[in-house]
Amino acid sequence: MKRNIYMIVTMLAVCCVDISYSQISPDPMSIEIIPEDYGNPYEVTSFIEGDKPYTNSGTIWQSVASEFRGFNYFSTNSNNTYKGRIVPSATGEIYLVASGTLTIAGWTKTAYTGTYKLSETSTKLYIFKRSVNYGDTIAIPTNSNWAGLSPIAHNITIKEIDPLSLTLVKSIPAENEIVYSNLQKEIKLYFNKEVELSSGELFLNGASIPLNTCLVEGNVASIPVKLDASSSESKSYTFIASSGCFKEKSGINISNSIVLNFKTSKTVAYPSHYSAQIDVFYKHINSLNTRMDIYCPTNPIKPSPIIVRLHGGGWKEGLKEDYVNFDVYFNQGYAVANVEYRLTGEAKAPAAVQDARGALIYLLNHAEELNIDKRKIVLLGGSAGGHLALTAGYLQNNRIHDNDAEAYADEIKIMAVINKYGIANLRDLMSYSSLVEWLGGGANDEDFVKSLSPVDLVGNNTPPTYIVHGDKDATVPYSQSLSLEEALKLSNVKYQFTTIPNGGHGGFSSAYNKQIDEEVVRFINYLINEQDTNSDVITTEENQFEIFIKNRKIQILSDEIESVVLYNLACNQLLVTSENIIDVVSPGLYILKIKTKNKIAVKKVFVV
Repeated sequence: MKRNIYMIVTMLAVCCVDISYSQISPDPMSIEIIPEDYGNPYEVTSFIEGDKPYTNSGTIWQSVASEFRGFNYFSTNSNNTYKGRIVPSATGEIYLVASGTLTIAGWTKTAYTGTYKLSETSTKLYIFKRSVNYGDTIAIPTNSNWAGLSPIAHNITIKEIDPLSLTLVKSIPAENEIVYSNLQKEIKLYFNKEVELSSGELFLNGASIPLNTCLVEGNVASIPVKLDASSSESKSYTFIASSGCFKEKSGINISNSIVLNFKTSKTVAYPSHYSAQIDVFYKHINSLNTRMDIYCPTNPIKPSPIIVRLHGGGWKEGLKEDYVNFDVYFNQGYAVANVEYRLTGEAKAPAAVQDARGALIYLLNHAEELNIDKRKIVLLGGSAGGHLALTAGYLQNNRIHDNDAEAYADEIKIMAVINKYGIANLRDLMSYSSLVEWLGGGANDEDFVKSLSPVDLVGNNTPPTYIVHGDKDATVPYSQSLSLEEALKLSNVKYQFTTIPNGGHGGFSSAYNKQIDEEVVRFINYLINEQDTNSDVITTEENQFEIFIKNRKIQILSDEIESVVLYNLACNQLLVTSENIIDVVSPGLYILKIKTKNKIAVKKVFVV
């Protein structure tokens, strides 16, 4: 339907067991338990087959279950005591089955009435340090059969690693982690003791890294690296530190050999006739996050429209690198700026809006060198990114939040805003914890909140707006977009509002996503065409040809055609033909160059 007007639950811990369901087998094996902050690491030395079957009588693994104490991060009582066992499910998740009252995030269950997930991915099991006695065991059944059948049980035996040894307890990246090549500038190795450089060799994918480039501070060694990435697939890396690269600062122990495998995430795939500038700092303040990636057509005949994208994440999470597919915009010849900004943990409101405005002003200041059209800037975002796109766009030439941006003397006038299920009326969403956290001390300042609330910024100068929202969105209420629609109506602002029936907070079907992409392109191209009505792209000879467009076919009524060249909006050539009927794959704005024996005419056409 459309209207047109044109968290993971864990136990707070000191030590953790890395374990997965596939590792639980009758065979003895060793798994390291890594201390989070202090103390020597522990080691799981063996699995021992248990002899007690599961029963429903309440005597669950009593012969092998050990008592351990801990406190739950989400509980109001920080000294809850449990007896219990750790149960890996068939999917590899790890649970605690309590034999006492347990409160997690306000959810209270009593003995044996439920299981409590400790990990989404079963990679870590947290145990409070006081609970671990050397030689203690914890029962791990490999088959939790709740029908009363007998599973195979194994015990984990805990023992302390030799406190004299030098042991690697953590690394960044972690084993098999996927990282971003432009953000991961170093490999960090965390040891159980303070270390210093010794002698040995470092390698990354077989290439030598000079050991003297490694920086050591306390128990942490940092190795500078330069990583690459591919637009087609993740790239694998293996880091190797030979034995003896590091030694105990106040002792004689040296490090064992270290092998670390990780990957870099895929990057944006852009056409060969585009160029990319990655991590351009759009303003210089005390932050590493005021950066953006800019993708522009190379050598276009005329300046390109540009899409300025702002990611979502409740103002507190997310990265520009999380989104890598801009093909729908590249295919239209648009430039794209993918913007990072400061999140709540670094700077509260209005920092994110200031950053969105800072990126916009940078693009305006550098429009000539980037060959982008200042009159054709479109801000786009989803969720919190939708809010930032709306706010930064609706401010237009209002400089209230431009105080730390580059200076810009000319008028700021945004062509359009694309809002995907974004927050539009802050005053109606003050129960939203992420919003209140982002607003910080300004949450009780009505004027401050209004200065960041899109519905309160709507006026006669508000840019045309495309809105899409699922009517069953449980994160950002659908009513937010209804409020925005009402404000746009009252100010006679052009808009299009598409509702996704039964749609949630994004995650729409491929069919709906395709529909949204086509509507966005059509909406933008309509506005571009409206701006260019009297553009000098159209020659005085355009009226010598009649052109009809239907069902994505362009028909030129002339018998004198020698050639027709079809260009996209960035004036990149798409095809050359001598036929007078041209099939167009995608809707959009195109340029025709029509040649006859005596004349050449240039004509813009809008294909829906």
